[in-house]
Order: sequence, then structure tokens, then C-alpha cells
Amino acid sequence: ALPETVFKVLTATTDPDTGIQLFPFLTLGKVEALKMMWEQLHPALVRYWKTIFHHVAKVGRFVSPMSGRIRHFRAGLKKNEIINIPMQEAVSAHMNKATIEIADRVKGLTGDAGGIVLQVHDSLVLEVPDEHVEAVKVLLPEVLNRPFRLATHTGFIYEDAILPCDKAKVGQYLNDL
Repeated sequence: ALPETVFKVLTATTDPDTGIQLFPFLTLGKVEALKMMWEQLHPALVRYWKTIFHHVAKVGRFVSPMSGRIRHFRAGLKKNEIINIPMQEAVSAHMNKATIEIADRVKGLTGDAGGIVLQVHDSLVLEVPDEHVEAVKVLLPEVLNRPFRLATHTGFIYEDAILPCDKAKVGQYLNDL
């Protein structure tokens, strides 16, 4: 996010119990300095973001390495939107696979008595009979938190697509994409 956006959000944040502003001494300059320090600590990500942004600016679209889906940017080049799309696509690919597995396993557990009611982004709402609630509570984090095999449509395969990874792996992953 842009420093201005982070600053606005943080300075508007209050304690829900007291209503007192949580960051009364925060300045835009401090947020900008924090962003600069963060970027110095993560140069591979900054290079990757620049690469993605310049590529999209040149061709007008982003092709997901995970699914091959194409995202066009006809309404203008919004930097944050462009650099976030690869991560959003990766989470979407993981969530799609996990949702299918969860639906199958819940059906196996409950028959037609339970299932997924709603899925929005990375949230699932399920309805199951009371006797299956504890088993489903175990099932959800088991499936959703499991590292997944990421096979891209370009041929790259990553066995552990959920971080943390060592810095060399992260840099290689970003460069390969």
C-alpha cells in the first residue's frame, strides 16, 4: 500500500473499548521511512514488483503463471493493483484446490447432510450436523494450511508454495515467475 494510505488507516485507528487513537504520534514521514527500510530488507520483492509493473505497462495485461488466466488493465495502470495480482492469483489457485478437497471430504463425512454454504475470497462457511462440527474444525486448518504443490502453466513446479522459505528460494521463485 502507498504510505499515504497506510498513514490514513493507522491514524484513524482507535481502541474499540476507549475510542482513543492508537497511533497519535505517527507521521507520514515515519510511515515513508518504514516503507523504505522494508524495501531495503526485501530487494527481491521490490525488483519483482518493478518487473511485473513494467511488463503489464508494456503489454496491458497479466497472465497468471499458475492458471494461465489473463487479467487486463484497461481502466489504467494502478500500481498496487498490478503488483498484488500475482499474490491474489496464487491464493485463489490454492483456495480453489482446497475448497474442492474440503467439499469432497465433508460430503464423505456427512453425506448430503453438510457442505459448503459460501466461499468468498479466502473464507469458507460450512453447515454440518452437530456431531461432525469437531471433525470439520480439525479438517479446515489441515487442508487450508497445508503447503501445496504449485505447478505453473509455464512448466515451473514449486513443492512448498507456502512461505516461509529461505531468501534464496524466495528470490529464485520470484525470478522464475
